[in-house]
Amino acid sequence: PLWTDFWKGESKVALEELILSLVENAAARKARSEVQEQLNALIRFWKHEALALHRARRATSRSAYPVAQKDRDILFLEYRHQRKRTVTTASVVAES
Repeated sequence: PLWTDFWKGESKVALEELILSLVENAAARKARSEVQEQLNALIRFWKHEALALHRARRATSRSAYPVAQKDRDILFLEYRHQRKRTVTTASVVAES
C-alpha cells in the first residue's frame, strides 16, 4: 500500500522508508552516487508526475486510477482550465 500511495501521488512515506533503509545498507552506502542518482529520479517523478497527476485528479473529481495515457492530456487541460477559472473568480471577488 505504501508504494501504491506513492505512485498515485498521495503519500511519499514509501520513499522516506526506502531512504532510511538505504542509509542502513552497506552496499547502498558503497554505491552512494548511483543510489543518489536513482533517488533523485524517484523524487523528480514524485514532484513532476505523481503529485501533479494527483492534484489534477483531485481538482477535477476524477478518482479513477490509474489514468490511461490517452486521458492524461484531457485531464490536465480540464485541471488548467479549472485553475484559471478559480483564479479569475477569486480576483473578481477580491475586487468587489
